[in-house]
Amino acid sequence: MFSATTIFFLGPTGYIGGAVLQLLLDDPRYEITALVRDQAKADVLAKKFGVRTVVGTMEDEKLLEQEAAKADVIFNIAALWIIPGIKALLNGSKTKFEQTGKKPIFIHTSGAGAVAGEDARGEFIPGKVYVDTDVETMTSLSSEHIHNIADTMVRLADVEGGYVRSYILYPPMVWGQQRGALADAGLTNVHPPALALPIKFSIARGQGGVIGKGLNQWSHVEVHEQADLFNLVLKAALADPSFPSGNDATFFPENGKFTMIDAAEAWTKALHVAGKSRMAEPEPFTDEELAQFGPGGIFARYTGSTTLCSGERGRKLGWKPVLDRDAFMASLEVEVKALLEAA
Repeated sequence: MFSATTIFFLGPTGYIGGAVLQLLLDDPRYEITALVRDQAKADVLAKKFGVRTVVGTMEDEKLLEQEAAKADVIFNIAALWIIPGIKALLNGSKTKFEQTGKKPIFIHTSGAGAVAGEDARGEFIPGKVYVDTDVETMTSLSSEHIHNIADTMVRLADVEGGYVRSYILYPPMVWGQQRGALADAGLTNVHPPALALPIKFSIARGQGGVIGKGLNQWSHVEVHEQADLFNLVLKAALADPSFPSGNDATFFPENGKFTMIDAAEAWTKALHVAGKSRMAEPEPFTDEELAQFGPGGIFARYTGSTTLCSGERGRKLGWKPVLDRDAFMASLEVEVKALLEAA
């Protein structure tokens, strides 16, 4: 008989989280508790997939702390900007450590937006390619950044607090239709949010759009290949208590780069063929439209920036993504068709 590993999973119905949870469900060694906002989805997760569920949000601090205190592993793939919720999770992990003497594994999801360039609005401004093995750079990112406030808290709980083993992943532009039993059951968001947003705005205005000239560049990764890296990190941490954490455990799950105008041309062409774009070439979104890209237009800032990263650490661990830029470009037509069908 083996002793089950208890996991507290946050973000199980999200685009990234759903793909990761699908992998974990295949391993009988895990006892998973998931935080779910919707009671109906919680019921399906429990009855159909055997996941223990608690209904709540990242703002339910007492609940988060209680559940974290029971867990060997925390998977935070939920809202990273709700700082009190992150603090509650860390407090629970600290309690777990104090009670057992064993450091919980804390896998935290940030985003490559943490290293996004300036607000270029689709202009190409040459910037740095961030490498996840560059410890000095990765540990000196601005702690005031919306991503890095939480990232720094998690990392320092390891490096200075000494009560967790922290691992932080920074997804770039994630793409691909999420698939699997969770998606088939209607439990998860199957569309890549960062790509669905400009496509939906394009559909609404009847013309494919792009931010500025679309000359900015992004690193990318397919959603299920990214989930493989999450899984590899977990398995490595469980298998070896000395597996590096903290400052030596930042990961960029990337497999190449693309220029935004190329993506915009692909989704605009697909919309035009479907009769949903006046022209086959994209036109810039207006300032008024960009202001609606999330609160204060924050997603326009990120999507219009150049954000390039290199994932060396995952590859050293044995991660082998194969879906490249060509696969990404081909996926955009599939995404357009899916969004039109869902509209």
